[in-house]
Parts: sequence; structure tokens; C-alpha cells
Amino acid sequence: MRVLVIGGAGFLGRQIVGRLVAQGHVVHVPTRQYQHGRALLVHPTVTVMQANIHDDVDLNRLVAGCDVVINLVGILHSRPGQPFGPDFERAHVQLPKRIAQACL
Repeated sequence: MRVLVIGGAGFLGRQIVGRLVAQGHVVHVPTRQYQHGRALLVHPTVTVMQANIHDDVDLNRLVAGCDVVINLVGILHSRPGQPFGPDFERAHVQLPKRIAQACL
């Protein structure tokens, strides 16, 4: 399967990507800064690409042709806000909605 792992260059993402590769999957990992995902290139079926997952055009391009999309994006702290901060809103509310829409 072709798997898109959003947040795949992060702490948990690196572990999950390694397991997906070990199971024979082709994995695509978008990242804001390419060098953050370079450690994943030791896996033969991983492609790391620089992309803005908060841009609908980029997100639609990334999702196209994938069998599975895994979202591992998360933040612990955000600027203050009600009921929560704008960074938290963007990562934990808006992004999952946009990913689901791109998968339709």
C-alpha cells in the first residue's frame, strides 16, 4: 500500500514509518523543512517531500493516489484562546477536517 504519514518526521512518526516500511509499504512523508525528514531516507521505500500541509493545493496533491493517510500532527502548547489557542485549533481541529475532505 501507498501510505501518506502526515507528521511522519516527528518523534512518533519516525517509529511508525519504520514499522510501515518493515511491513512492505511505500511511505510518503511531507515536512515543512526537508532536513527534518532526512533521517527517514535510510528506508528504501520512503519518500520525504517538503510541503505545506496547511495549504489545500499541497494537501490534495499529497493525498492523491494514497491508499491510507495517517495524521500524527500534534502540539502540546498553544497561544491562549477560548476554548483553546489558535495553534491548537489549526493542528487538532482544522487540519483533521481538511485531511478528511481531501480524502473524499
